[in-house]
Amino acid sequence: MAPLQRITSRWFWLWISLVSIVLSGCAVDLTTSSKKVPPEMRRIYVQTVEGDGYNVDRIIADQLKSRGYTVVVGAAAKPSEPMDVILTYDDQWSWDITPYLLKLTIKARDAKSGKLISVGEVRRTSMARKSPDEMADELLNELFTKTGKKSGS
Repeated sequence: MAPLQRITSRWFWLWISLVSIVLSGCAVDLTTSSKKVPPEMRRIYVQTVEGDGYNVDRIIADQLKSRGYTVVVGAAAKPSEPMDVILTYDDQWSWDITPYLLKLTIKARDAKSGKLISVGEVRRTSMARKSPDEMADELLNELFTKTGKKSGS
């Protein structure tokens, strides 16, 4: 191989490596089960995660209320009043100059049987970050059947 070709080849692979590193910082993953929460299930209990300092439970509840659902938030494993769905969530935060929501996982279970109805997860790295409200909205759009009741859109 001629010296010029070797230099060009090195720069090419250096450039490819640099682009790969930069693009990996822009990762967005949204995965959900194929089944959605049935539209007739309108009463939802959002179970608070102990030590949730970012109020993710309230963010989820507000998003659901804006869609016309009846929502109760609480720390107990079982709601004190009859509900159709129990939502649990797991939020993972990271830090890049400011804290940001890295990953949000939501599971919807039938309140009567405890059977898993739907599950979804959204993950956004720092370069592709969105607000917790936007991430919750993005994920709930995939987990719940659209009813046309969302206000403010």
